[in-house]
Amino acid sequence: MGALMVCCPATGCRISLGVELVQATFDRTPDFVATFTCGACGAEHPWSKADAWIAVAEFEATRTKSAASGRPRPQSSRGGASPSARHAPAEWGMPLAA
Repeated sequence: MGALMVCCPATGCRISLGVELVQATFDRTPDFVATFTCGACGAEHPWSKADAWIAVAEFEATRTKSAASGRPRPQSSRGGASPSARHAPAEWGMPLAA
């Protein structure tokens, strides 16, 4: 999954539209024209599918000290689900990306 991005025509800044989706889903979406309120300049800009792209975050794998030492990581003191387990409300009809 990646963030749906556009470029501010006034500043040239890359702006996330706050939507995450898979590239294949974006590719199947028909062309359209919409507007967004720009976080860089505050203006409202039109955009289309041709103006947008999916930005996929690139994460570098790193080893933690506990992983390097072979010791197990401590469990969350909050109880319940682990901090990385996130769930969307049932009425949304979809799970959140982990």
